[in-house]
Amino acid sequence: MNDHFHFTLRVSLTFLILLMAVLRMNAQSVRVELEKDTIGVDELIKVSIKIDFEPDSVSFPNFKNFAVSFGPQKLKQIRFADGLKTSETEYIYKLRPLNVGSFKMECISAYLNESIIPCENIFLTVVPSDKKESRIKLERLVFDSSKPEGTIRISFHEETGFIEKFENSEWVFIRLLNLKEINKIKKVE
Repeated sequence: MNDHFHFTLRVSLTFLILLMAVLRMNAQSVRVELEKDTIGVDELIKVSIKIDFEPDSVSFPNFKNFAVSFGPQKLKQIRFADGLKTSETEYIYKLRPLNVGSFKMECISAYLNESIIPCENIFLTVVPSDKKESRIKLERLVFDSSKPEGTIRISFHEETGFIEKFENSEWVFIRLLNLKEINKIKKVE
């Protein structure tokens, strides 16, 4: 009876481990996220491509109909919970549209075990922009461009804040502020 119990226990544990592995493989996804779904033709759009698994390889998109102003910037998060390791890799781009219209956003091709993990189609609508708004954005760009390389700025609103550095004619995110830092800044104001 004792041998039968151990055999049943081993078979059950093996099945449970295989089931967890299959469930983890099926949970893999590649997502494209846009900060907005409609922009003006003279605006920049932030595009985030998120992969929630460790791919064997990736093939980057060429973003037809867009000029790449920045990217890809790679951010990686690794978490350990209940003995399981999970990871998410995010590729961030800033794109400028070349034309007016509705465009399918291209995704990274992420390969795992010789298969491509599919990505959901997302569309971005590019509309003609308001001349007054364009002039304001141009003035802001000229003002920002007058900053010397390496200038650091701290921005915050209520309970969120971040630090950016001016590099290659644009502001690059460095890190989030913690609540203690935000409270210190509020005291100085």
